[in-house]
Amino acid sequence: MHRRTRNQDDRTNGAPPLTKRQTQVVSLLATGKSTREVARAIGVAPRTVQVHIGMIMKKLGVASRLQVVALALRDKRKAEGSKSVPWRGQ
Repeated sequence: MHRRTRNQDDRTNGAPPLTKRQTQVVSLLATGKSTREVARAIGVAPRTVQVHIGMIMKKLGVASRLQVVALALRDKRKAEGSKSVPWRGQ
């Protein structure tokens, strides 16, 4: 089975928006917090955080929490108006 990957137009193509709690979980993950640290920060069990992460991955159409964090950081840069930094050698 091949999972689809998120494209830039997913938000306008009917992808359900993240809930406030899911957005909070993504923000904490993007700061480098572990599942247990996120759980402590929002006052839930680590398993609940894992369920949130699973739902976030499903909504975004990604296969890993690393991809979730990468998208969050990319979107943050876009919102701040920063330009992307080219890879070395380009």
